[in-house]
Amino acid sequence: MAPSFAQVGILMAALACTSVSAAESCVPTSSYEIDEEYTPSGFFDKFTFNTGNRDGGFANFVGGMAAQNALLIRTIDPSGDASSYVGADFTTPLTVNGAGRNSVRIESISEYESGLFIADFKHVPGATCGSWPSFMVVGPSRPADGQVNIFENRNNNAVNTIRGITSAADADECELEATDFLGTVTSSNCDGPGCAVSPVGGFSSTNINANGGATYAIEWTDEHIKVWSWLTGQVPEAVQSATPDPSTWGTPQFALTKSKCDIEKAFNTMKIAFDVNFCGTAGTDYATSGCPQYAGLSGVDSCKRFVAQNPSAFSQAYWLIKGIKVFQEKKPVGGGSGNGEHTWPAGGSGSGSGSGSGSGSGSDSGSGSGSSSGSGSGSGSGSGAGSGSWPAGGSSNGTISGSKPGVVVTAGAAKAGVSLVTVFAGVMLMMGL
Repeated sequence: MAPSFAQVGILMAALACTSVSAAESCVPTSSYEIDEEYTPSGFFDKFTFNTGNRDGGFANFVGGMAAQNALLIRTIDPSGDASSYVGADFTTPLTVNGAGRNSVRIESISEYESGLFIADFKHVPGATCGSWPSFMVVGPSRPADGQVNIFENRNNNAVNTIRGITSAADADECELEATDFLGTVTSSNCDGPGCAVSPVGGFSSTNINANGGATYAIEWTDEHIKVWSWLTGQVPEAVQSATPDPSTWGTPQFALTKSKCDIEKAFNTMKIAFDVNFCGTAGTDYATSGCPQYAGLSGVDSCKRFVAQNPSAFSQAYWLIKGIKVFQEKKPVGGGSGNGEHTWPAGGSGSGSGSGSGSGSGSDSGSGSGSSSGSGSGSGSGSGAGSGSWPAGGSSNGTISGSKPGVVVTAGAAKAGVSLVTVFAGVMLMMGL
């Protein structure tokens, strides 16, 4: 019985995967799928509260209960558009000799070794003298485990900063290549203070808040770390997809690539973190930021005095977080050599496995088996004959059902050097063409 054109078409499609390049294209493209979501409902249950101040700033980071009682954290839900508030005290005058202004630093309970993170904000901390807010992914032993400040601002800077920070052990090993991204480089070496860029396109805190917020995304793989940003209302639909593909998003604001950094070595397990800090590193920039300078005091001490004596200056020093989505890469199914199941047009069934060559005879509805030694048998109510051979180096295990004896062509066989002509000839013989 001659095969139909549909059957030949199916076989030809299978054969198209026998070359090395084609076999790769026959493996489904990997994509991202949702792994974890941070929403206003239960947002703070997914975070721990750091106390003290490991960055040496003039903020007194308080625990969760104290933060809740002081309204430094809460859920805001105007007209059903909920967001999570994370901020600092802006009512209490202080002395410069105290622990600093009460504030919040939270870190996710979940740890990550890679991923795609998309954060949606309604409000970011305003640019104010003495303030130093950050949204970041950070390792437990920063900078040894790496840190990326996705959003950072210091004092009243007109534009925020995206910054990658690595340890001294990685000095001169991690650098930015300015051709890979849109942002303006302010520091290229990631050691110490870090490699940093100023994003283009109106990403000052003032403009973000006047526009109703912004969306930030970071893709972290062993190949690169990339950061994108969009003002609210300008976020591409592709970014909002349930299976986002960052390769379609265009040039990022920041990119640190494998060609200039061993990403896997420099950035280890990290967590999502938010804070509103004061002074610290921002204090070293205070004197050159156009902020009030007090006679006889250094920039850092002037920063502390301003923060202590001017609580109302920090009424806008808060985050409103609509949500964060974390995606992990969905691994492709198939590829290489292995076991699989393939369905052929209905009408009969048979099974076989092995490698090498073999032949057999039987009916369309019969069954047969073959091995690499080249023998096989079959029986049935009808009559028919077919023979075929597996090229050297190829192998397959699987279950095949259909109206004719079939051939499983795996990517493993293709990579072993299967000849398209040889396989095609074998298939034709097995089909009785």
